[in-house]
Amino acid sequence: MSISLTSLRLCGRILRVQYRTRPTLKFPTDTALRNFPTRFMDLKSAASPIQKFLDMDAQLSSRLRIAEAPGVLRTAAIWFAHSGDSWFWLLGLGLYLIFGSDEWRELALTLIVGILITAIFVLVVKFSVRRRRPEGEWGGVYRSTDPHSFPSGHAARCILIAVLVVTLGPVWLGVLLLIWAPLVSMARVAMGVHYLSDILAGMAIGALLGWVVLILVAPHTSELLAILSSLL
Repeated sequence: MSISLTSLRLCGRILRVQYRTRPTLKFPTDTALRNFPTRFMDLKSAASPIQKFLDMDAQLSSRLRIAEAPGVLRTAAIWFAHSGDSWFWLLGLGLYLIFGSDEWRELALTLIVGILITAIFVLVVKFSVRRRRPEGEWGGVYRSTDPHSFPSGHAARCILIAVLVVTLGPVWLGVLLLIWAPLVSMARVAMGVHYLSDILAGMAIGALLGWVVLILVAPHTSELLAILSSLL
């Protein structure tokens, strides 16, 4: 019986020693729990392919920027950047629509319809994506009236015009516009109101909508022109 009691006491001492030397479990503090989602999201965003692409896009666009560098290139970039303005083209095409020959009036009407369709499409995408323009001082009118940069409306409009004219108008004029359109697009990046991805997306949209206008609008331009003439 004494042996049994001695054995039980010995086992009890061994268990108490093991319990005391057992490593304690450390539960995360409230601060660690609160910071975990933030840290996780930071790691996720840092490793995001989209974020890497946007960073590379911003770096390349910054290298092409000359808005703060006075000189001949800046002057030329300003001219090209403004030459694709919608009001300028709509005003000029409106004059052709009123005073031009039948052939030029049909081309002008097709271009006007295409420009309006492009403007609506681009605005829908812009207000869906809501990408802010690059920071800068030049182009205050564009920044105040349209603070969103993706996609570039100028790039879309210029490519649309070039595609329609090279298909429906004089070939020589279409070739000139095909050279002019990319210069306008790059000028928008050079003057700091767009990123490279903005103009690439805009050019793709312009080419696509140009094809749509050629299929759906151009075949009916003469009928639309007759309706418009009867109204006026």
